[in-house]
Amino acid sequence: MTTTSERDGLEFHLSYLRSRITVKSFDPLLNGFRSFGPAGAAIANRYEFDDEPVEFLGLGIRYDPGEWFVRAETAMLESDTIIGDRHGWYLTAGYRIRSFTPYITLARIDSDGNTSDPGLDTRGLPAPLAAQANGLNAALNDALSLAPAQKSIALGLRWDLARNLALKFQVDYLDLDRGSPGVLMNEQPGFRRGGSVTLLSAAIDFVF
Repeated sequence: MTTTSERDGLEFHLSYLRSRITVKSFDPLLNGFRSFGPAGAAIANRYEFDDEPVEFLGLGIRYDPGEWFVRAETAMLESDTIIGDRHGWYLTAGYRIRSFTPYITLARIDSDGNTSDPGLDTRGLPAPLAAQANGLNAALNDALSLAPAQKSIALGLRWDLARNLALKFQVDYLDLDRGSPGVLMNEQPGFRRGGSVTLLSAAIDFVF
């Protein structure tokens, strides 16, 4: 559900979504825990992702009187699964100078779910089972640690070359929370979670 209200350059929008989601890629990990009996089943059930309810709520506001503009939005995702709960916000402001529009964006994203779990207790287990349990615990904590948590600031410039063509240049500085990869994917050797990242980008926007 999405609703929008606009008047005299001021716009509000509200979005709400409730759905049920199944992600099969976690099944091998969770089934591995279930093979360890009730203790493992309890862990698997805690992070189950089989037809689980997920809710999304977003609220935004925009004011654009012409020469300048400001936009802000906050959103939250609630899920009793391995991805946990997440919420974030951003604030953007810009000023139009003929065909150029410099702008600044501040943003924050947090995860409220577990980022680690003690997993299975390996005390008293035979060596082969203890090794298997340790592997499952490590895989679970690796998945939980992917929860994004970061703050960022971006400075950009939009250049409207024509009515249907624009160039955009932007520099982003990401400050990742301790132990988090933030919103970054495809980690490469040498990447340090919880550090900082500077990203330079250029884009062309056009409409046929």
